Amino acid sequence: MTQSQSTRPNRRRMMAQTAKSVSTVVFSSAMKGSVAFQGEESAPGKKGKIYPDERKKAKDPKSGATVWQLTNTPGKWTEVLYFTNRTATRDSRFVIYVSNRGSSHGLPARLSGEDGGLDGIDLFKLDLKSGESVQLTEGGNVLKDSPEISYDGTEVYYIAKGNVIRSVNLDSLKEREIVKCDPQVHMGHALSVSRDGKTLAGHQILEPKKHLGYRWAPWASRDRLLAVNLADGEIRTIIDGNSPLGHLAICPSDPNLLLYSFHSNIWQSQRAWLMQMDGTGARPIFPQRLGEGCGHEIWGASGKTVYMVCYGGRQPQGLWVSDLRGNEHCVLAGGTVGHCTANGEEDRFAMDERYTDGSCIWLARKGSVEPKLLCQMPVSWFSPGPNGAIGPQWVHPNIRFLPDGTGITYASGDHSGTNVYLVQV
Repeated sequence: MTQSQSTRPNRRRMMAQTAKSVSTVVFSSAMKGSVAFQGEESAPGKKGKIYPDERKKAKDPKSGATVWQLTNTPGKWTEVLYFTNRTATRDSRFVIYVSNRGSSHGLPARLSGEDGGLDGIDLFKLDLKSGESVQLTEGGNVLKDSPEISYDGTEVYYIAKGNVIRSVNLDSLKEREIVKCDPQVHMGHALSVSRDGKTLAGHQILEPKKHLGYRWAPWASRDRLLAVNLADGEIRTIIDGNSPLGHLAICPSDPNLLLYSFHSNIWQSQRAWLMQMDGTGARPIFPQRLGEGCGHEIWGASGKTVYMVCYGGRQPQGLWVSDLRGNEHCVLAGGTVGHCTANGEEDRFAMDERYTDGSCIWLARKGSVEPKLLCQMPVSWFSPGPNGAIGPQWVHPNIRFLPDGTGITYASGDHSGTNVYLVQV
């Protein structure tokens, strides 16, 4: 049985442990209830196993767009990579996804809320030409929101059960261990790799959140942002503070520039920040007005822009873009909390929510903020939960343009199973 996240170390113990060796630090998640390391290990599928073409082609009845269901995994959890990270290789040939299809595990007891378990996750590579999937890892040890594809498309970095950072080669399937980390600290999602392949970045939660903690803030916790030297596994601290942090992402064009978020409620604090890799020069991007909510921040492919969804302040509300000097404008109107994506040329923009309707993907083109329906998703990710309140469900689309701009990948599903989709653009 792996260690439960409920047995996190206290501050004194953590300080003593981290003082012994830099190799004891780990990356961690701001996502509450992360359960990928809990429960018994599954009977795994085998590395190299080939799954036959499962694709299903359909026309969206409203937009006419071509939509592909790429996987068919009833009763299983199958999902694209986290929205801040690339989902496809640079040639747009292969889509990387996570799934427990190779294990004996099914779906968690509830697909909404923060309870329930999710085990048996492995990495898979899907060939968009043949439709075949190849299993890249075995053992069900992958933390589902952690994987990141290298810019050259040869490796996927991920966090494995036991708090080990690993990588797998997409051709040979050879794996390597980058660094072992303290197994008692909470770990989580969204690793980020630099374009030059020298550095991996992420974050960790050293203490659980406090009801009334530092500065009397209800969301306070001791979090740390970290960088890993991929040549030797050495880890160094970028920030060690008392604020919840997340969505750390290395700039696509500058390995010394970072985008990160203050990971509390998106309307309570300044959300998005830029900073140098050495921890200096922190400055806000998209400065927020009192009560304005901003979230789901991502880099543009150029590394010269940042995209973010803004509501309750900027008008029109929706998806906005800013350059690094703070010059900003809206590119798609209507969104409140949706995930966003832009193509490589940054002249087409998409969101998976408008005015809390999370059932469709919307597309806008440069020069007009008015979105057009691209496609409907099988299940809305923003809908009534068990208590009747409208809110995000456990399955998020995590939309992402293919590098060549010809399609957008996303995930959707419910209690019967989740799958990976592609809508052509």
